[in-house]
Order: sequence, then C-alpha cells, then structure tokens
Amino acid sequence: METLKMIIENWVIFVIMIALLGLTVYAVLRFLKLTPKQQLDKIRIALLYMVTEAEKELKRKTGQVKRAMVWDWLTERFPVITLFLTEEKYDELLEEALVKFKKMLEDNSSLYDYVYDTITVSDEDTEEDILRKAVEGV
Repeated sequence: METLKMIIENWVIFVIMIALLGLTVYAVLRFLKLTPKQQLDKIRIALLYMVTEAEKELKRKTGQVKRAMVWDWLTERFPVITLFLTEEKYDELLEEALVKFKKMLEDNSSLYDYVYDTITVSDEDTEEDILRKAVEGV
C-alpha cells in the first residue's frame, strides 16, 4: 500500500524518469545502429567542436587541462562509447581533431576571431568597417 501511495504522490517524477530512460535507450540504439565508421565520424565531429570550445575558453598553454576538459565533455555526450574507447584511440582521435582545428584556424579568419576574441582587419577596411566589426563582433 505504501508503494502505491508513493507512486501516486510522485507520478510526475516517475513519468519524467521513464521518458528520460526511453530517450537514452533510443539515442544509444540509434548510435549503435550506425556503422563503426559513422560512429567514429560522429565522434570526430564532436571532438573538433569540443577542441574549438576548449581553446576558446582556456586559450593557449593549457594542453593537459584542455585534454581533460574535452574528455569530460566527450563522456557527457557519448557515455556508452567512452566505455569502449581506449586511451590510445582517444589520443589518436584528439590529435586528428587538433591537426584539423589548427588547419582551420590558419584558413579561416572568422574562426580565429571567434576563438581568440579578435577582429581581422584587411587593408581594404575603412574605419567604419572596423568599428562595425568591433560592435557586431564579426
């Protein structure tokens, strides 16, 4: 009788827990249905994003801290996969993401501006253009 009373009093919490459990199972099954290559591609994309955000947040000369931050974010985003991901494979994927990130920084001034909170100014920019970029954050 006590159990039934507790369920009736807390039915909203039980419904939310069941919904979250269902969504988690759905996400895991959906991810596991992908081929291993597709799974790694998803992880690579997520790592590239996480490396970018870690660099934006911490800037330079904090490699080990950024590595740990990215690992924490990865375990939050892909909790099941991280059970099967070895440290060596993680380091390999992280290194790939870092190489790609550095290449993107060189090729894309907007990304550089985003990460390091700077403004890229060209020789053609007028004072008005520079002020607009500074105000708009472009």
